[in-house]
Amino acid sequence: MDRLAPFAFVLLWSSSFVSTRAGLNFVSPLAFVTLRLALCALVLVAITAASRQQFAPVAGKWWHLAIAGALMNGVMLASSHWGLIRAGAAPSGIMEQMPPVSGKLG
Repeated sequence: MDRLAPFAFVLLWSSSFVSTRAGLNFVSPLAFVTLRLALCALVLVAITAASRQQFAPVAGKWWHLAIAGALMNGVMLASSHWGLIRAGAAPSGIMEQMPPVSGKLG
């Protein structure tokens, strides 16, 4: 299972632009992000419960981690979903993956 996890991640991440573009035909970007994050949270809670591992390094920090993760992913996903409505999946994917440009060129 551990050997297949990176491949599953790449498959899910690379298909997200196309599936998101299709989903945005039916709901607003904010509703889509909310649904996506809620489903991911449910899956992670189920995996965590099934694994029965101890998470001592993050004990007492769950609220901080949940808020930080929701804001980081929510803002990034909401802005990219907003862009997907106004452009296609390919331009949005390219723009999101481009490195930031520093003030110096050349």
